[in-house]
Amino acid sequence: MSRHTACKMYGVPVSSIRYRMSGKWKNQITRGPRSVLTDSEEKKIIQWLTNMQERGFPVSQAILKFKVNEFIVQDSRKTPFKDVQPGRKWFKSFMRKNPGFSLRTPESITTASACVSEGDIRGWFTMTKDWIEKNDVSEILLDASRVWNGDETSFYLHPKTREVIARKGSRNVYEVEQSAGKQNVTVMFSFSAAGAVVTPQEDEYIPKGRMYKE
Repeated sequence: MSRHTACKMYGVPVSSIRYRMSGKWKNQITRGPRSVLTDSEEKKIIQWLTNMQERGFPVSQAILKFKVNEFIVQDSRKTPFKDVQPGRKWFKSFMRKNPGFSLRTPESITTASACVSEGDIRGWFTMTKDWIEKNDVSEILLDASRVWNGDETSFYLHPKTREVIARKGSRNVYEVEQSAGKQNVTVMFSFSAAGAVVTPQEDEYIPKGRMYKE
């Protein structure tokens, strides 16, 4: 194809091609700066990011930079980083070299919820089924108005992690809450199999020493 057609197809300026094909170019190649971390060290970082996500503690961009900085300082390694702190360009380069990761916004869950296993859930259903059969009240399961389900959600009154580094294709990214005592507003919703909804009620403050509201 012609030079003009090739430049148009691949989005390369005609002046760049003309310069490269001239005697002024002479295969001049400028090498970029050496990588701060070795390939084996980056593989360890990738494994660490994966393990942390699987354990419910996905790593944010700031924490990754902090860990790299900590390692470089301990190793007394020379770097082009300002104050030995990896910057935005380094992070972009790291993500580009590891396309299996992306930035995601995690869904927070409590430590107690994170400890619930599939076996615990199946065990609860088995225990409930045994109780229903033992008391011969299986007919309640046939009445949609007597089958209810509830779920809750929390509105946190403190800043949450914006984005974390997670494996691409992860269906859900959870983050276990590590700090206790932070305020939040919890909302509980309950629905029946028949479509009925429990009207939300606001809990009022009950003075200490009283068992009920007057």
